[in-house]
Amino acid sequence: MIYCLNLVYGILCSYYYDKYCNKKKVGSYIVVAFFISIIWILIVGGQYGIGTDYYSYLDIFSLKSDIEIYKIKNEFLFYWIVSFFYDINLGGQFLFFVFAFINSFLFFIICRKITYNHTWLFLFLYITVSSLFHNQMNGIRQCTATYFVTLAIIYLSEEKKNRFLLFVFVAMGFHASSLIILVAYFLRNITYNYRLAVFLLIVSSLFSLLSFNNIIKSIVPYIYMYSSYADSEYLADISFIGKITKIIVLPFYLYSLNILKRNRLSSISFKLYNIGITAYILKTICLVSSVTSRIGYLSFLISVIPLFFYLEDLMTYNKKKFLFILYCLCVVYVIKVLIIPKGEYTFDSFFLQL
Repeated sequence: MIYCLNLVYGILCSYYYDKYCNKKKVGSYIVVAFFISIIWILIVGGQYGIGTDYYSYLDIFSLKSDIEIYKIKNEFLFYWIVSFFYDINLGGQFLFFVFAFINSFLFFIICRKITYNHTWLFLFLYITVSSLFHNQMNGIRQCTATYFVTLAIIYLSEEKKNRFLLFVFVAMGFHASSLIILVAYFLRNITYNYRLAVFLLIVSSLFSLLSFNNIIKSIVPYIYMYSSYADSEYLADISFIGKITKIIVLPFYLYSLNILKRNRLSSISFKLYNIGITAYILKTICLVSSVTSRIGYLSFLISVIPLFFYLEDLMTYNKKKFLFILYCLCVVYVIKVLIIPKGEYTFDSFFLQL
């Protein structure tokens, strides 16, 4: 229930900003972002026992696990943050709050760059579709890197290549796998026609239902940044239900392709839309294994951009369809957090343990 209340609260605050505040005044945006972030930090930072990684990170934040490995892997920013707060006696659970603050701060920077007028809609998709809000309570390093990667991709779409490289480098300071995003430089000008996009979206979804776990097991030991998973319980198949809950939004992405026929996107929005479709396809393919799915984390936020542009368009030109899709997405989210909550969609709080 807390997640549903959080969604409603975030939408109400951001809708108020969109409707009544002067968009040119950054101060108004900061105030709204602050009030939403406070709740997010309490929920995400106050998590207790959520997901498979909670206790592993609690040991890392308490220095019960060797953190020198992150220095060796050049994940220097993660290493420095953990070391700094531990040295001032603010390790353990407090670091969950630190990363929740960093991630909230980055989200609202990203949101501001994507939209001035429909903050509430991007926030809605972030929570209900991207999975990033919930997954950041599990794969903390990967998810923090994801926010920086998203900023990098946005700058790439604007042809600001130096900033793209800078933010990829920063993301690598949290998770070395972010290096793979450099491939986006060569994919940035990919454009899809309607038929090709439909074909790739459907094929990638069907492909994700296959199991390549044995192949992944044989490869992982030779990939340095993932070799630690070789004998880990994390190297496993994703359940069929787990995959279905991820690809259930496929029909909405197929619907969104109609925007390609309308030619109503700006050049930068059009480029971001195509990058977002590529990100969704790659994220879906990564569902073939629990390890590859973690690489897919990097696409979580950028992959909701096609839906955002499509819904933004429907808001103006077809309000009934717009409301119907919102309703469907809400139903899917409610099922995930209330009917069959698992992993990062479950809820327990550090504050309830006091």
